[in-house]
Amino acid sequence: MTNLCPKCRTTKLGRAANALAEVVPLGCVACAGFWLTAEETAQLIKHQKKLREEAQPKPRDPARDRLPAFCPMGHGVMPRARVEADTTFHLEQCVTCLGIWFDVGEWELLVTSDLFRHLRKFWTPGWQRRMQGVNSRKAHLARVSQKLGPEMYARIMRLAVDLRAHPARFDALAFLEEEVRLNQDERTFNGLLTTSGEVGAFTGEIPVHKR
Repeated sequence: MTNLCPKCRTTKLGRAANALAEVVPLGCVACAGFWLTAEETAQLIKHQKKLREEAQPKPRDPARDRLPAFCPMGHGVMPRARVEADTTFHLEQCVTCLGIWFDVGEWELLVTSDLFRHLRKFWTPGWQRRMQGVNSRKAHLARVSQKLGPEMYARIMRLAVDLRAHPARFDALAFLEEEVRLNQDERTFNGLLTTSGEVGAFTGEIPVHKR
């Protein structure tokens, strides 16, 4: 047992000044990070509502997030888990004692997100695969939004939400595809229908040009 800060590597950990619910974790006075044992983590997960209310955002140091972390109990380098909250960061957990290290600001980001209750799953292969899927989906939506523009993207997403619960959603998709694919002459039968006839067609009232 070294009892040294996992990131600073020179500062001894001591009991933090502020408690988390009923837990007083070991903390580093130099970097303001803190250490939770497996038992403390299990206890805190039961009190997310209270912890969420008490959380005060703190500025993070991205440089510290990139540093390797060593278990303060003397079990060596700890593996990292990528966390996709409002800001992406990494947590470190010891594979032997299952303690978790939080750099300053990371606790507040996590406890105010819906991910907190899954904390102990972050290092499992299943969770990592799930997060890869989440990241892929987010990247895809970002590319689509960039191509369409924010306004059109938002309109299409609202339409998608409405259609998911509609019993004729597949008919609606086929109709939408047809309307997008056809050119103006095809939609108006080379001018036989007026432009307002497209709106009329929607209500079943299709005015035509008089000859």
